[in-house]
Amino acid sequence: MKNSILAIAAVAAVLSAPVDAQTAPYQVKAREIYARIVSFRTAEGQNQTAAMAAYLQDVLKAGGVPAADMTTVEAAGATAMIVRVPGQKSGRPILFSAHMDVVDARPEEWERDPFTLIEENGNFYGRGTMDNKAGVAALVSTILRLKSEQMRPARELVFAFVGDEETGMETTAAIAAHPWVKNAKFAINTDAGGGVLDESGKPLIYLVQGAEKTFATFDATVHNPGGHSSRPRADNAIYQLATRSRRSRRIDSR
Repeated sequence: MKNSILAIAAVAAVLSAPVDAQTAPYQVKAREIYARIVSFRTAEGQNQTAAMAAYLQDVLKAGGVPAADMTTVEAAGATAMIVRVPGQKSGRPILFSAHMDVVDARPEEWERDPFTLIEENGNFYGRGTMDNKAGVAALVSTILRLKSEQMRPARELVFAFVGDEETGMETTAAIAAHPWVKNAKFAINTDAGGGVLDESGKPLIYLVQGAEKTFATFDATVHNPGGHSSRPRADNAIYQLATRSRRSRRIDSR
């Protein structure tokens, strides 16, 4: 478990840690990967998730990841990728996740090319720089570091790179059913939470999301004598319903 925690820390720090002799090579490589994957227009209908997955596989192969420890899955016209890092002991793996796809962007509507990583005054600009190609770059760089430093985690780590999180999430379902993934102990999603460092690089806080937002549907019925709209009543049914909704929100917020 200790090595697994190290891997999690590397994900949080790889793009923002202070540069020193140990971290510099990994940051340089992470920056290179980051720039390259932003250039893939991995939006719905652009057919770029397969090309991005192929690029990442080439990077990981060059970094020492065996081809047998990587695979892709296809669903709804999108490609997803799964990578595993064997552990020292048997047991349920830990899953890490990031999505490769983005909401599309029309270059003519942007001040800068949305599919070119541009750095200005310490800020990154480009479609997906946060959501969620930063997470992809961090996970890939972490895998490369694990291989480079010959770190073998206590249990197997599995890294899932989703192909259509922004749309139908069909590749998510395919990943969840995959033998490498379906028995995972828990998942760490780089699209939520995250670490914050101060100006000196000192860790301040690491946020963890415990659940994903969802929706709830309510049916409400209000009974009222009613009348013609030209002669509204003081106890109008719409007003009653709105008043009850406000009261419910106040109760929920307490």
